[in-house]
Amino acid sequence: MLTLIKVYFQFLAFSALIKSKMQKESDGFGGFLWRCLDCGHTSKRTTDLTKHIEAKHIESAGYDCTLCGKHCPSKNSLTAHISRQHRKVSF
Repeated sequence: MLTLIKVYFQFLAFSALIKSKMQKESDGFGGFLWRCLDCGHTSKRTTDLTKHIEAKHIESAGYDCTLCGKHCPSKNSLTAHISRQHRKVSF
């Protein structure tokens, strides 16, 4: 149970770090977009900007594929690896 609590607090800290690098701005047409405060990259979706920030601006230990052991630098790259390399082929 203690490990689960530790993982939860690590997740909260990671989420807070990502959010601290994001800013919501008007797009000038009545909508809004999200800007990366580190490099100025913009996106209409927070999920896309979150992936950008994790991949480009946060150093982490990364993630290992449980199916083959390949090391991926971000959650998004691990998801892409699994979908490309380990999808089931059906005939």
